[in-house]
Amino acid sequence: MPPLKDFSNNPFKTHGDFKAAATALLRALTPYQSSSGARIKLPLSTGTHFDDVAAQLEGYARPLWAVGALMHSKILSPEEVKDLIEPYARGLANGTDPAHPDYWGPVVVRDQRMVEMEIISFALLSAPDTMFHSQTEQAKTNITDWLKTINGKDFPTTNWLWFRVMTNLALIKVCGVAKEEVLDDMKADLDLMEQFYLADGWAADGIWNDQGRQADYYSGSFAIQFSQLIYAKMAQDLDSERCERFRGRAKEFALTFWRYFDTNGMRHCSHLQDVITVLMPLRCCHSIWSQFNIPLRIRRLLVGHRLCRYPPSGPSGRLGRDQRHSFAAF
Repeated sequence: MPPLKDFSNNPFKTHGDFKAAATALLRALTPYQSSSGARIKLPLSTGTHFDDVAAQLEGYARPLWAVGALMHSKILSPEEVKDLIEPYARGLANGTDPAHPDYWGPVVVRDQRMVEMEIISFALLSAPDTMFHSQTEQAKTNITDWLKTINGKDFPTTNWLWFRVMTNLALIKVCGVAKEEVLDDMKADLDLMEQFYLADGWAADGIWNDQGRQADYYSGSFAIQFSQLIYAKMAQDLDSERCERFRGRAKEFALTFWRYFDTNGMRHCSHLQDVITVLMPLRCCHSIWSQFNIPLRIRRLLVGHRLCRYPPSGPSGRLGRDQRHSFAAF
């Protein structure tokens, strides 16, 4: 992959550096976004197991980690909002409109659309004015109705349950759906996921048994742990006791998770999307780390992982002198 200005050469030392990286990624995707804003299709073969519409929805949704975080941080200029953010707000309206050619379609059984709904819900929760309240009344209705299609569907007993929890949280807190309509379903999903918990902040991706003993991939940095942190920040007024429990688990998890890193980065986080999922929600992660007093060393390891996988020095993968020195400080 060719270097991307402001991302590949980014030192990732300041909040401004992270903003520059996030906006660089969004600008790079602009040529591949449909005129409606609802789909992004890169000029390559995806190799996905789901339909092409869902793949283009995935292309639209994944940058919302950056969109939501940037808008929540209130650090963009009016021009940046117009050029980089408004197409995603327009895309949400068009993608959920059954009469629009770029409609994403409703959720069916164990559908990739379920996965993308969590990211869309993150954007709604992080930037409700931009992504929802500024929309027309018809668009608000369409967005709400489309998100509701996640309910009543069969789900695997894995981290996928978080997709429905986050969607229902956005329906309550942003879309104005009555708590009584979805709160019991949220609680049922959350209670089921309590059975995933192991010890010391760690959870399995599903109920631990002889058929499934996986506890360090989607149950690690970029699925269950990450979703718990967002929930703890966004659902305090609805579920304070559980949010406090998730905060405690985050502290415990951080104290051992650092062992997954070395000077070549994080061993099981092998592609860019995983890195973005951990690093790009700037304001959210900053608030979480500050609130939970997670050691600065953990933050440096996460940033060091990005530097090792996508080093400013170029495609060789070698760390520059400053990066090697920073690791030596550990």
